[in-house]
Amino acid sequence: MKQCNKCKQILPETEFYFRKDRNCYISVCNSCQKKIRKEYWEKNKYQFKQEKKEYDKKYREKNKKIIQGKKKKYTMEHKKEKREYDNKRYQEKREILLEYHQKYRKENNRKIKRNLREHYQKNKHKWKEYYLNNKDEINKKRREYIKKHRDEIREKRRKQRIKRKDKIKKYNQEHKEEKNQLTRKRRLKKKQLFEDFTIEEWKHKIELTNDICPLCNKPFSEVHPFCPTIDHNPPVSKAPIGFHYTIDNIQPICGSCNSSKSDRGDNN
Repeated sequence: MKQCNKCKQILPETEFYFRKDRNCYISVCNSCQKKIRKEYWEKNKYQFKQEKKEYDKKYREKNKKIIQGKKKKYTMEHKKEKREYDNKRYQEKREILLEYHQKYRKENNRKIKRNLREHYQKNKHKWKEYYLNNKDEINKKRREYIKKHRDEIREKRRKQRIKRKDKIKKYNQEHKEEKNQLTRKRRLKKKQLFEDFTIEEWKHKIELTNDICPLCNKPFSEVHPFCPTIDHNPPVSKAPIGFHYTIDNIQPICGSCNSSKSDRGDNN
């Protein structure tokens, strides 16, 4: 039997912790020892947590590859279990997680975009490979999402356009030819036609005309403000499906000549 120095109770020796290094029992019983530890933890809780965070951070930095390897190995071995656990956890804390993610995205929007951009640049070939292997599935999911959230997407785009109004205007003025090319390609794509010439080739063809319309022999600046315009041969309305317009079967002409010419080819 032994008396505890803290609670002064006489208890059997089994209620005291035996120290092997000193070959004796400690003077405080196990229940009192627990209370002392608990009090000490409550007093120094914040300090311990900070120390543990710092230690964990240093350990993760030193053993980054080992930790990643273990994680990958575990996920590969316990794929179904992990998926079930994640789904269960998500359903339990869905509202809290959604609120947290929304708040985090708002606060760290630029950081997220930058990280995604960097990740995409590093793993470009992997993204392309994944897309090519799962093209149909990805497009199907995309279409379903657009159908469900059509109004939200439209509203979001409208707000973005209003927000970036000045930037869009400036960009369109600086990249006039690129914008025109995109609109042309979109218009041709609807009729299953294609455009196979670059902006540089088009600019070079304009230079060869010396800024004079080859049909009416008038300077482009005098005739129409949106000159020169592209004259397609054969015309877009009469071209066969799958036709490719190259630099050889187009020519720069003024807007008035192009509108009066309408869908007649060079031979008419």
